[in-house]
Amino acid sequence: MTKPAPPSASEVVFDPAAHYTLDEQAAAWLLRQEAGLDAAEARAMQTWLAQDPAHGRALAAMAQTWQALDALPAERIDALRISGHPAQRRGLSSGPAANDMPVRPRRAGWLKQGLVACTVLAALGGMGGVAMTEYLARPTYLAHYASQRGQMLKVTLPDGTRVHLDTATRLDVAYYRDRREVRLAGGQAMFDVAHDARHPFSVFADPLRVTVVGTRFSVRHIDADVEVEVEQGKVRVQPWRDGHAVGPGVLLTPGQAVAAVDEVLAPVRAVLPDQIAPWREGRVIFDNVPLGQALAEFARYGDTGLHIRQPEVAALRVTGSFDIAQAARFARALPRVLPVKLTPGAGGTEIERR
Repeated sequence: MTKPAPPSASEVVFDPAAHYTLDEQAAAWLLRQEAGLDAAEARAMQTWLAQDPAHGRALAAMAQTWQALDALPAERIDALRISGHPAQRRGLSSGPAANDMPVRPRRAGWLKQGLVACTVLAALGGMGGVAMTEYLARPTYLAHYASQRGQMLKVTLPDGTRVHLDTATRLDVAYYRDRREVRLAGGQAMFDVAHDARHPFSVFADPLRVTVVGTRFSVRHIDADVEVEVEQGKVRVQPWRDGHAVGPGVLLTPGQAVAAVDEVLAPVRAVLPDQIAPWREGRVIFDNVPLGQALAEFARYGDTGLHIRQPEVAALRVTGSFDIAQAARFARALPRVLPVKLTPGAGGTEIERR
């Protein structure tokens, strides 16, 4: 006899017992319980459990398998993820793509996942590939953080990881059952990552992936330039594109830094502890930096009123540590160290060749 297809996403009646195996019923109830049962569903679940002692045993066994998923080694999880979605290979429908699913889908969405979740009981001695793929791909926590120009933010993530966002920084956070991921869309941030060997922490800043277990490091992503500096612990920096490594990576230890442009890593360099993310102390540090680049860094924090129109002036080099909020004081010191003059005007102050 052919098993009926799972209900469509438009249906909201939750009755996993009809025509489905005991393992499938248990998986459906477990998924629905995780999403949150309403009063009627809680009563229905109790009725189901009371119908047969085997129901309770199946639910307990499925819950143990669920917990076992969290303990899978990273290489096992990667293999499952790379292998693709078994339900799609068999022509089955399992609702929205995993990456498009919200943290708490609608009830019908949970029903649809639960009813097809255990159609193939192959992995972990009973958990189907469909359930495992969807279970690992569904975020447990999502958040977006953004600081405005001139603003800095400090946030603490659910695992205790602390993140300090510099000015004009955008950060997307997604935690899963097997990993923690952050995407730095722009700006720079300092990460103090809570140690959790079972859940690696990765920062994606095109074109790099930075992966750690627990450490303190900074990532800068301004335009096409990305730079990583390590203050404590170890991080692996890997050129990354479209979900895949595209070149050899490097392992950074405390006091080391690496930069990348267009997926190409520069040589690893040494960095002093007080030069890592100095913006946390309200300072910018320039080491033989073009003057035009230095002014652009000041401008990230607010309008400076300073302008350079001559390319030869923009190319002049500056070195030193300066207060982020004192761009005007920085400019007044320039004529003492560079062949330039300051010319006030209606639109601000022009820095010109002397």
